[in-house]
Amino acid sequence: MEPAAAESGLGVVDRGANRRASFATHLRFLLDALREQQLGGGGPARAGAGAGAGAAPPTVLFVLEEFDAFARRPKQTLLYTLFDLSHKAGSHIAVCGLTTRLDAVGLLDKRVKSRFDNRQLLCATPDLGTVLDILRRRLKFGERQHQLRAEWDAHVERVLAAPAVRSELGVHHMLGRDVGWFLRVFHVASCAVFRTDRDASRPFLDEADVLGAVALMTADARSSLVRALARCELTLLLVALYLERVTGMPAYSFECVFQYQPTLQAYGESTRAEPEWTRVVACKAFEHLVALGLLAPAPDRAFKSGPLAKMGEGGALRAPVPREFRLYRCALQDPNASLLRQLATSHASHYLCRAARKLQGLG
Repeated sequence: MEPAAAESGLGVVDRGANRRASFATHLRFLLDALREQQLGGGGPARAGAGAGAGAAPPTVLFVLEEFDAFARRPKQTLLYTLFDLSHKAGSHIAVCGLTTRLDAVGLLDKRVKSRFDNRQLLCATPDLGTVLDILRRRLKFGERQHQLRAEWDAHVERVLAAPAVRSELGVHHMLGRDVGWFLRVFHVASCAVFRTDRDASRPFLDEADVLGAVALMTADARSSLVRALARCELTLLLVALYLERVTGMPAYSFECVFQYQPTLQAYGESTRAEPEWTRVVACKAFEHLVALGLLAPAPDRAFKSGPLAKMGEGGALRAPVPREFRLYRCALQDPNASLLRQLATSHASHYLCRAARKLQGLG
């Protein structure tokens, strides 16, 4: 609460307080003001009004938006102070937290949770029709004083009524997306109107903008990591995709990927002798791919059939397994788009680019 708001609401004057003081200073002023109101003093602003006029002391309600952000702070000093004050006798203070996380209470420390009343009100996600109404109110101008505004509102109605858009939004509504997520999607879609390749005379929203924004919001975050991969790491990742799509291996180890480097050169129709990475360099690159989450440990069912079926009894490898022989799989949801986006910056005649384009046809 701002000091000015507290002064006007409680009818007191903060004598010489610094507006840039700390939270503890403002809180001390607020408590003193509440204490004066409770005792009937009323402060200088109410001098002459008569003490003990019978008026009830005021109540202060603290509303904390994004309550989980306060709970994630190391010491949670603010929450501890407010919860502790709300339990003191004669303190007319209430704290209300707003959050979208169901486990926000579990983030509280023991000393803070012991002062929490555990009164939780669950607000269910509105139905799809209500979400569309909220989007309609946020996107439309409403006032038809200008022809361009009327055309924008008409395009918004047409986009929200499109079957493809409704179907895509309905899928994500069933997944439990909140209203804020849908608002962010249409914020991204609205930004596409200002692209340089769009017709400036018709800056309107269309279905492609919304569908593209949904695809961007739901894209695999690991795909963006491919753009920063070194040449060795990119080569090993392509070899892994080659083993999955060409040879049919459901899982592979570092040794297998390392041995197939010359095979990828032949598959990409390399016109010159490409240097092969040493084992030490390739091992470090492979471990980096695993650490980034681009390669994930293969489940047991991945190698119960195929070339690796006889490596372990019942389809499972015997422990302990050296790290060079642990089985992995590509964890990218859409490796084609991410790999080709990285290879587009290199020369088109490079064998990695040709190999990636061949693998794209097999995906």
